[in-house]
Amino acid sequence: NFGKLRGKYFHGSLENYDSYNRYIVGHGIEYSNQKNFIISLSEIVIYSGIGRPLDFSYLNPFFSHLEIELNNRSNSSGNNTGGGNAVWMQTIDWFIHPKIRMSANFLIDELAIDKIERDNGKEHSLASSLRFALNPNIFNSQYFIFYFQYKKIGSYALRHHRGVNNFVHRGLPLGSELGSDVIELMAGLNYYNQNNFFVESGISFKTTGEESIIYRPYEPYLSIKSGPFPSGSAIDILSYNVSMKHWIKPNIALLGEIGFEKSKNFN
Repeated sequence: NFGKLRGKYFHGSLENYDSYNRYIVGHGIEYSNQKNFIISLSEIVIYSGIGRPLDFSYLNPFFSHLEIELNNRSNSSGNNTGGGNAVWMQTIDWFIHPKIRMSANFLIDELAIDKIERDNGKEHSLASSLRFALNPNIFNSQYFIFYFQYKKIGSYALRHHRGVNNFVHRGLPLGSELGSDVIELMAGLNYYNQNNFFVESGISFKTTGEESIIYRPYEPYLSIKSGPFPSGSAIDILSYNVSMKHWIKPNIALLGEIGFEKSKNFN
């Protein structure tokens, strides 16, 4: 921690899948004006290999995935070559006004930089999200938060040409629970009494495509080609959800949740 600048780093083991040891590494730098604004840049890597031990190159928090992989600094060899998958993110959290908060995230998984790649139909693999929240602060110690959020995760984002490097853990997506190949609009209202009672509610409309990492958590992508988004026979889902938490005593809580989903694609 250097005052307005702060560094973050973690390194962990995910699981063993089909004889592949899977690991995750994250590092980034964050700037805060220590008042109402935070911006960060980060890299998260999943690397794997058959019987591959922890890679000491990734223990250096200043080494990037590109430095390690492209300069042959990793402990992968033979069939393990190219055994890493990285994403890069920029995140902003900003209180535009004491009652208005904006947060945004932009993720790059792969860029089609070369003109030859673009001419062959290759597209960028990106994701983004944006959220606005309003706290009118009508009553003392009674907080109502109205929010609106937008998420878009590309068809091939968070996946890799080696499926064991996909951003999943035990078959579930890492990051957003929406997975990938999805777009969502959501609005809601949350209530907190700053003491022992919380209610969160939201209504959303999302469209998920066939390439979603939810449906194929460990499958690789064959190629990143431009096309309809979301891909294939997309599923449209309208949903509404309400959850409640009430602390009856400091060590006893009552929790409840009810949800409703409707889709024209299935009953």
